[in-house]
Amino acid sequence: MPATRIEISKRLIKYLQLSGDQDGQALLPEILAEAEDLIEPWSFKERVSTEDFFKLFHPWAGQSRSICSLLEGSKYVWLMAAGLGPALEERSSEYFEKREHFKGYILNRLGSWLAEESMRKLDREVERQTVLSGFQATRRYSPGYKDFALQAQEVFYSIIRSKRPEIELHLSQAHILMPEKTVTALKGEFSPE
Repeated sequence: MPATRIEISKRLIKYLQLSGDQDGQALLPEILAEAEDLIEPWSFKERVSTEDFFKLFHPWAGQSRSICSLLEGSKYVWLMAAGLGPALEERSSEYFEKREHFKGYILNRLGSWLAEESMRKLDREVERQTVLSGFQATRRYSPGYKDFALQAQEVFYSIIRSKRPEIELHLSQAHILMPEKTVTALKGEFSPE
């Protein structure tokens, strides 16, 4: 049984760069069905006090003007992550090795789309939860963006591995989470004035 249902939309076709490609669009349903069978979507969220956040993400959070500005006045910080598992990336690589570049490319792009869509869904969920508890939320922010060091992925990796050891996740020496179709972010939570 598929893990999720992927809908073909104009937005997805544009993202996959298939807008003027009728042959590519004709193959899309087959590739989407394969992707649905390959992905194992997961998500993770945890709410920590802002003080604990700065301790956990020391020194990177404190060195980031962007993070300090984003979280000014926040009482809590949400840590969020979403991913698809390794199978889709592995199949994409297999297609490239077999010189089936179109399928490899579409699966790779589709993985990026799905990972980001999973994060958007998680972000909306956290936003709703925050509002229901009488707070407001900042925008989400990820390691590697502006002056928030990519090394902060080490903390996400550690937390996810300790709380969700069943998730297949690795951290490269370049601080990239593997599988690469894994997205991490944080979001501040503050009292409305």
